[in-house]
Amino acid sequence: MEVAVWKKTSKSAIIDAVNVSGGGKNDILLDGATGSNLTKAGMPKGISTEVWTLEHADILVGLQKEYLAAGSQIVYAPTFAANRISLSNFGYEDRVEELNTRLVALSREAVGTGSGLIAGDITTTGKMMEPK
Repeated sequence: MEVAVWKKTSKSAIIDAVNVSGGGKNDILLDGATGSNLTKAGMPKGISTEVWTLEHADILVGLQKEYLAAGSQIVYAPTFAANRISLSNFGYEDRVEELNTRLVALSREAVGTGSGLIAGDITTTGKMMEPK
């Protein structure tokens, strides 16, 4: 499996990229309410959103294309809880790399060759952690 290598990008480089796609303004439009829209599309509660999204990829790709058509310059990859601790609630803790890679690929499909950008999306795990 190919692993994406991320390089540090300056804030100004991101703004420049957005300005090109957004008509030269310093405003950045991102998508929003993806989880709510996935629920409206039939995603049940109490399951792994990440796995459901992969099983219903057409829903996510269509939604992200709608965000881009509405003016979003950045879409969030649906990686919100794709971490080892959160995925362990569903028995998927050994699939972190695979799920993140595939979920980002879906967002790349939605963006296509357009000028939209993709941002990773992460949340807390919901677990208390002891300091080291």
